[in-house]
Amino acid sequence: MDIIKEVFKKCIPNRRKLLAYGFNGDETLIYQKEFLDGFKVIIKIKEDDIQAKVIELDLDEEYTAINVSTQTGSFVTQVRNAYISLLEDIKDKCFDKTYFSSRQADRIASMIYKEFNDEPIFMFDDKANKDTGVFKDPRSNKWYAIIMNISYQKLGIKKDEEVDVINVKLNEDMIEGLLENDGYHRAYHMNKKHWLTIRLDDTVDDEVIMALVDISHSFFEYISSAWLIPSSNKFFDVESYCDDSDIITWHKRKGINKGDMAYLYIGAPISAIMYAYKVIDISDREMVLKKVHKYPKGAFSFDVIKSLGVTSVRSIRRISKELEAKLASFDHS
Repeated sequence: MDIIKEVFKKCIPNRRKLLAYGFNGDETLIYQKEFLDGFKVIIKIKEDDIQAKVIELDLDEEYTAINVSTQTGSFVTQVRNAYISLLEDIKDKCFDKTYFSSRQADRIASMIYKEFNDEPIFMFDDKANKDTGVFKDPRSNKWYAIIMNISYQKLGIKKDEEVDVINVKLNEDMIEGLLENDGYHRAYHMNKKHWLTIRLDDTVDDEVIMALVDISHSFFEYISSAWLIPSSNKFFDVESYCDDSDIITWHKRKGINKGDMAYLYIGAPISAIMYAYKVIDISDREMVLKKVHKYPKGAFSFDVIKSLGVTSVRSIRRISKELEAKLASFDHS
């Protein structure tokens, strides 16, 4: 039973707060306190290393029974609970909470936030995965990095301890090359062909890991939320329908979400994008569109949009980044 490890998991000591609490010392901070009329706790903290022991005052000896899980008598349970309560108080008042168990995992999480403005999402409730943090690109809603806490043994390392790891997506050749170095492993719990696991025990430098996170992020960083919707004048006068009101309804299309942009392409003889709409509501069968712009008939003809990455307008599709930029920046003055 490692009480210290369990109590102080996912937090780091704050020297200023520890000194205010009553700790003393220079490199190593020490705190002593008597409790339960016959016991004394001695806590020593040096950087991330936390050591503590309980002394039975009558015998002037360490009371080790509190660290033995099989010791469940009423007296040892009373001492153990009082000891844990004291440690919890110190943690709450003198430690800063972190996302993950290791310092390197938290450094990487901070670097990801600084670079991409994404925080880890703890989306699993089960005990085995509750500390797993997923980093998702908000536009594509795809995972590009996952930090989890697993045993070294799951990586083929004969240690009884646990370690934080990060999974990133890379191309196959890069994965094979990196696996020749210490700190890199076949992906744990992910597709081993496309993902790589990196230990976060300071074997690999932060900057190297972040360079790989950046590559992984690039696989998912852009999926347009702007759509090209084809229509035909064969069935009804689309242009008149769109001109009559700034709000129209259209049959629902799979994948389109509220807030997306929808660009209406009218077929022959016009054969051009004519209208820009914002999706303001969606029901089971239809979506409500609010007009943002009407474009001149020749501004975004088929030839123009073909040069910007659209090769076909037979069905609804996401538009290219280049076309989206041109449509959004068009001068309507």
